[in-house]
Amino acid sequence: MKNLDREDLVNWLNKLGERDEVINLKIEDLHLYPILRWLLFSDFKRKEGYKRGQKKITTLKKISNKIYKCFIQIFGFFYFFKLQCLKSKPLDVLFAGADSHRLYYNNQFINRYFYPMLGWMEKNNILFGFADYKVNNFKDYPYQKHHINIRAIHQFYYSFKKKKMDLRNEIYTQEILLSIIEEYNQKFGSNVKLSLFKSNVEKILTWAEVYGLLLERLKPKLILLLCYYDNAMYGLNLAAYKKNIKSVDVQHGSQGILHPSYSGFFNLPNSGFSCLPRYFWLWDKISYKGLGERLNNSKHHKVIMGGNPWIKFLKENSSQIQFPKPDQKIILYSLQPFLPLVPEILINALKMTPPSYIWWFRLHPRMTEKDFQEIQAQLEKENLKDRVNFNDATSLPLPLILNNTTVHISKSSGCVLEANLIGVPSIIIDHLGEKYFKDLIDNENNYYINSGSLWPTILKIDYKENNKKPVDFVPVLKKLLA
Repeated sequence: MKNLDREDLVNWLNKLGERDEVINLKIEDLHLYPILRWLLFSDFKRKEGYKRGQKKITTLKKISNKIYKCFIQIFGFFYFFKLQCLKSKPLDVLFAGADSHRLYYNNQFINRYFYPMLGWMEKNNILFGFADYKVNNFKDYPYQKHHINIRAIHQFYYSFKKKKMDLRNEIYTQEILLSIIEEYNQKFGSNVKLSLFKSNVEKILTWAEVYGLLLERLKPKLILLLCYYDNAMYGLNLAAYKKNIKSVDVQHGSQGILHPSYSGFFNLPNSGFSCLPRYFWLWDKISYKGLGERLNNSKHHKVIMGGNPWIKFLKENSSQIQFPKPDQKIILYSLQPFLPLVPEILINALKMTPPSYIWWFRLHPRMTEKDFQEIQAQLEKENLKDRVNFNDATSLPLPLILNNTTVHISKSSGCVLEANLIGVPSIIIDHLGEKYFKDLIDNENNYYINSGSLWPTILKIDYKENNKKPVDFVPVLKKLLA
């Protein structure tokens, strides 16, 4: 029997989405199919070798987590009360994201997709606020007074208002859900429990209530968010859907046909999916065309091309960052938390590297210290450790690195799209990447090689100065705010 791969899973999920009884499954106002789709895909992804970066939790850590949770709930009560008493001018824009979308720029921990918009908003007296669902290093955040601690409010609210009793029965009595999960388990050799799906739905509905309270107080015209398929963002989209507020998912990576949150839209409810954004903000023409076709002329969900704000910002402000440009030509490898972290084709290429080239390995935000140590050990075993720069490759802004890179290499990272926007050739070395970026691979600017030597291709690529003009996001923002 053939081993089923990601393409088989996505095709199966797409088949499910052709059935009206599946896409119209709801609890209250919440459409369930997009949530179930992502849950099953996440389970399958772990079996592919996706490393979640989870650490073993010790007894001491469990105790400290409980203490921390109590503190958060106390703070949550304070922020919840503060929210109830809040009197504020209506916002023009509410931003929502997570710490994983942030990086350090000029000693500030900024959201790289939203920060470039803020200067223009301030100049034009556009009122904005932040309601991030995951926060770290808050002491280094810019615009701290604009932030609402929505996570603490949610912790408090979730503890006392879990949607348990009637919800449990309502979900468990929907036989179609049971049959879908049972079919998935049987077909793909897994053991997903309906209770996990139920837990996610409870969290989403609670997030929707918390964000609903916030939207009631702040009355934003527009919501810009990242990674809409997180439980918190499903909840925010649902709250925005109920209040008829425009919500926009800003592209943060690859969105090809094998990404289940950006495909399988051939059959949509008449009023759209309540937990999806109203608009999908895309970086480039290829993404715009692809997702636009997959949305199949939906009346509710639309695509817009706003470009990558971070690339535009750095092109205009690159002089503010000192780039440690080496004498050698840079080969950038964008790692992902998929095994093997450094495949054999890369090891062989490293061994054959002439002195005129240097390798930069950029770690993925979800990779752990343990992952880094494993890579270091692998390179040390092959006497290749001194040929790789990790620090600059990971700490410096990606567009700035790409502006100084001769060739970019990746399995299936969204960095391929960013390299293409800037004009840097990519070599894709994984079959998933070949399918994700089939519209980019032309053997002139972007290549697919998963066996043999990379060097014949690398050597024929010359470094070229980036002359591509980034898409201007300002006209798109003006249109959304009109």
